[in-house]
Amino acid sequence: MRFQSQVTALVFGTLVTSIPVEPNVGCSISQSSNVLTTSGLITGHVPWNSDCVVEFLGIPYAQPPVGQLRFEAPVKLNASSKPYITSKYAGAKCVADFLVDGATPQSEDCLYLNVWTKATNVADASKPVLVFFFGGGFNLGGTDTAFYNGKYFAGAQDVVIVTVNYRIDVFGFPGAPGQPANLGLRDQRVGVEWVRDNIAAFGGNPEKITIFGQSVGGEAVDFWAYAYEQDPIVSGIIAHSGVNCTSEEDQLACVRQVDPSPIFAPFPDDEVVFSDYINGTTAGHFAKVPIMLGNTNNEDGFYRLVPFAQTGLLPTSQDVTQFLLKSFTCPVTFQAAASSQPWGSSMDLSIYG
Repeated sequence: MRFQSQVTALVFGTLVTSIPVEPNVGCSISQSSNVLTTSGLITGHVPWNSDCVVEFLGIPYAQPPVGQLRFEAPVKLNASSKPYITSKYAGAKCVADFLVDGATPQSEDCLYLNVWTKATNVADASKPVLVFFFGGGFNLGGTDTAFYNGKYFAGAQDVVIVTVNYRIDVFGFPGAPGQPANLGLRDQRVGVEWVRDNIAAFGGNPEKITIFGQSVGGEAVDFWAYAYEQDPIVSGIIAHSGVNCTSEEDQLACVRQVDPSPIFAPFPDDEVVFSDYINGTTAGHFAKVPIMLGNTNNEDGFYRLVPFAQTGLLPTSQDVTQFLLKSFTCPVTFQAAASSQPWGSSMDLSIYG
């Protein structure tokens, strides 16, 4: 998708301009290939077609949510004396919508993350850290795809890239009365806590963590700002999907066209997901960290393909427009307008390109 080569490059180029991209001289792979973490000793490798970048794939960050831990909040992983050779992604994606994503192996044991970092002297490193949450409607998707391979980004900009698997569909958002809700979002929190506790060993700075996501990954980082107002951990948030109304007239017309019925799996529990974001936003009940809001090219492409795969019919342009308005454009436009004043200032993404 073009957002990876165009929007993402522009956005993150602005975040790391103070970090020079040095020539590929004197890379010491041996210094970075073995890392001691709270999960145990992790051994990475140099990926194909990449110079001086070490990748660590399939690092466990929480106990497998199986058996008695099914439908429970994530439990942190105890350190293992067994070393992990992280040369490939986790063996399976989180259990998802079988109709759409059923061709790939799936498992409840799926709470793993991946790290890409340029080989460097870790003792001297203080790289920005970018943690990515994938999209997919909260009912499909995973990190084991070429779309989310962080080796090129880490090599070009000398940042540490992390992608996090989290529970989706009924296992991530069961909505069972009396049980913890929004488990997939809670998984993300534990994943970022792992990053905070361990990323220095990969050359990253735990005080320079930015979370970002595309599609519902963008929605997830938006939830984050409200759920963890007092302890966000992160120093920045980037939501890639949703802005297209800029003037007050656009916003009003936008809201008038929206069907009020909800569509996403996360359910208000007033812990991670809240029932009243309008008043919360205007009252300033969110983490006061820089937030970048934007949209990706061909945002609707995926949502045209899924109905076609299921029924053989393409949705109409009007159906897609309604979906994008109520899911992305209107909520994010309101947030940008409400949170920038008096809580901060706003800048137009167009200035970056």
